[in-house]
Amino acid sequence: MQSTGFRFTMGNHGWISWMLTLGDSEITISLSSWDHDPFDDLLSWGWRIDTGRLPARLKIDEEGEIVILNAVQTIFRDRILLQIEYLDDEIPLLTATGISRSALAKALKLELRRFFTDEFDQNHWDF
Repeated sequence: MQSTGFRFTMGNHGWISWMLTLGDSEITISLSSWDHDPFDDLLSWGWRIDTGRLPARLKIDEEGEIVILNAVQTIFRDRILLQIEYLDDEIPLLTATGISRSALAKALKLELRRFFTDEFDQNHWDF
């Protein structure tokens, strides 16, 4: 089983960095409030994973590049395949199999709670 980690970091001028760690791989997705607030979609994606309503797909607009996160059920009840890719690329940024669905959902919930309690700054988000 691969370890899963999330970290949101508040930036300036309407940006938040979302770092995803899956096993030995780490990528960063830039969240912006410019087009629309991505957190409703992010929460819905996490809820679908948590409740087993798969596949779950999330699109993040990095103000020009579209990042797609797909979570797909495997043959094992609590294991998913997670693929992260740019919309226009044929090669995924990251593909991880055998991820614990419940561990991923729990890690996302905990990090969102930490971020919005300790770090989120509305003044920088609505820039």
